[in-house]
Amino acid sequence: MNSGTLRDICHIIQLAPPPSMRFLKEQLQELYTQTAKTHDYTSSIINENGTAEFNIIDQRTPEVTKYVFMGNYITLMHDNINKISLEQFANSVNDIILKAMKELGIPLFVEQRYIIRCHANAHMMEDSRKFIIENVCSIREDKLKGFERPLHGAGLRFVFPPTQNNINEFDVKVESWLRDVRNIYLDNTGRFFQPIQQANINDVKQNLLITRDFIYKNISNFLASFNQ
Repeated sequence: MNSGTLRDICHIIQLAPPPSMRFLKEQLQELYTQTAKTHDYTSSIINENGTAEFNIIDQRTPEVTKYVFMGNYITLMHDNINKISLEQFANSVNDIILKAMKELGIPLFVEQRYIIRCHANAHMMEDSRKFIIENVCSIREDKLKGFERPLHGAGLRFVFPPTQNNINEFDVKVESWLRDVRNIYLDNTGRFFQPIQQANINDVKQNLLITRDFIYKNISNFLASFNQ
């Protein structure tokens, strides 16, 4: 894999409040009012059932930022990344989370998930399926004939449990990118189990970076070792 071509395409943060939490429409309306002072929303939906979605959509590119509020999860997503950096997204998220904790009465988040999605060129190959199947998995082409069908995509999954020194879990997918088979698609979902409160809100940004670094360092180095 050509590590120098790695590019982020999506960042997602999911935070779980205590299971008993439910939001009121009036609380979400106040949250919108407070956060709209510093965030340029282009659309919003606030429902009677205590759920909401605040959106920032770039009209000139597919780039979109979404903040979704539900009782079981708050999801903060930056997709089709173009101009906004991970640093900028993380800073915006911290502001949203702090205001949400205040306006929605959230004392802490009991679980966190961070999802980083990237793609990169396969090394010296026009087809990432070939790189994954032959270089990484050492599967000869004739072994695929048993499927009796053409192969549209190929991939691997690695799950890394928590350890004594790393109390987080990583679930990594390495696949040929269905949109463009010249590229490898990488997805890392990190689960972190240390509760988030206002005092350690900066851990959200740090955990997002840790999840991303596992792709850019560990997974990237692993795949680069199969370049031939």
